Amino acid sequence: MPSPSIDVDDTTNMAHFDAVGRGRPFHRFRSIVENIPAVVCLKDLGGRFQVANDRLEEWYGISVDSALGRTSSELFPPALADICESLDRQALESGALREREMPVPFTDGSNHSILMMKFPVLGKDREPVGVGTINMDLTELRQAEKHLLRAQKLEVVGQLTGGIAHDFNNLLSVIQGHAELFTDGNGQGEESARMVIRAATRGAELTRKLLAFSRQQSLQPRSIDIAALVNGMSNLLSRILGETIDVCISAKPGIWPAHADSGQVENALLNLAINACDAMPEGGRLTITIQNTHLDAASCTDDVEAQPGDYVVLIVNDTGEGMSADISRRAFDPFFTTKGVGQGSGLGLSMVYGFARQTGGYATIDSVEGRGTTVKLFLPRSTGVPSGRRETGAGEEPLARGESVLVLEDDADVRALTVLQLESIGYTVQEACDARTALNILGSNGGVDLLLSDIVLPGKLNGPKLAEEARRWCPSLKVVFMSGYAPNTLLDEHPVNQNAPLLQKPISKAVLAKTLRQVFDG
Repeated sequence: MPSPSIDVDDTTNMAHFDAVGRGRPFHRFRSIVENIPAVVCLKDLGGRFQVANDRLEEWYGISVDSALGRTSSELFPPALADICESLDRQALESGALREREMPVPFTDGSNHSILMMKFPVLGKDREPVGVGTINMDLTELRQAEKHLLRAQKLEVVGQLTGGIAHDFNNLLSVIQGHAELFTDGNGQGEESARMVIRAATRGAELTRKLLAFSRQQSLQPRSIDIAALVNGMSNLLSRILGETIDVCISAKPGIWPAHADSGQVENALLNLAINACDAMPEGGRLTITIQNTHLDAASCTDDVEAQPGDYVVLIVNDTGEGMSADISRRAFDPFFTTKGVGQGSGLGLSMVYGFARQTGGYATIDSVEGRGTTVKLFLPRSTGVPSGRRETGAGEEPLARGESVLVLEDDADVRALTVLQLESIGYTVQEACDARTALNILGSNGGVDLLLSDIVLPGKLNGPKLAEEARRWCPSLKVVFMSGYAPNTLLDEHPVNQNAPLLQKPISKAVLAKTLRQVFDG
């Protein structure tokens, strides 16, 4: 004898299921519904509960018997009831599943992350007769995701800390050791000085790479001709890569100008070329292609970093050893390198990626073991006219012409060094360790032509505020700022409104001399 059938139209509550189908499949179905780790409900077209499992009482403290025949607004707090009834309407109007994740208070007073799913229930004529509900508790899943994300962040921080400690300890060893030689009087002073300078330069370069990775370096973006820039580097690339690697540059006519820092584009290309060279120890081909591309919204769905728009794409392809999928996924991670110990910092690709993101573009990497690697650097299109290449070369240090400078720096060693640098190029120098002392000097001495001030200072006045105060009684005072903090973060908290240059520490004497000369002559 066939089992009786029950139309949804006939269903009133879970007891009805049991009475009609006891000992038959519907009894087993009731057992399944009761044991599902979710709230399962059925409402009629008027929003009244017709079926519910016992999870309703376990989670919300509402018994099944008290819920049947009543609406959400009669059972739940107003805010939750409004959301439930809104999703009910959307499911019926659309004829499709509607869902929303939200915090919901449980009977024990705790908030749980609940995924509420609503869907139309159809009768014999395939017309809606009610709304089905399945509420799933995602609290433990979301907590696990948070723990995983925190663990991943800690892993990156640990990786960064280990890499920084290793590299900076090496640099500090060189500086400390050669500084000790200065005091020994062994005649090695000149060579030791060169070693200290070299170590300090490496330390500044490491800091610059870290800032590039964290997208906090100081950039000077402008409209540049990427094709001209890359072609201008062809001879340099050939010399760096050697005779065993063929360099091929390809750019179709009509390449758009890009909005980027030309110096950082050059650094990025050099990093990619050197990485490619390392991947081709027996020689090969390096192909650099420049092309225009437009990304629409559909093209950006697979990459969370990509944004729709026009880009100039710098594509660097090599015929080297390639990488496995696992390695290529980590290639942009800081301090990750496949090179031997001491043979690479692991910051080259991460610096390229950080620069691309800070510029408003992004970067991708595609590699297959034994078949080479392709890195694409997407730079935003510029609407301006490309300017000429930046000037390079240190040149001579311009000397002072009788001007006086007030150095405001709270770090005694940095202040003493800056005073020595300025005096060596002919400036008359006064110094102050805090804003109050600087204001006293400026107020009592009209002979100060330029204020060279750190931005972050002890006390209430920072560098920009002090400069603003000083210019009230000395409007002709020229100002140059300096800081060791990342510019983007720094300027958010300490805005510079004086239209004054900002020098990033450590500052070489050549840069200091040129900057001051430009300010005085400007």
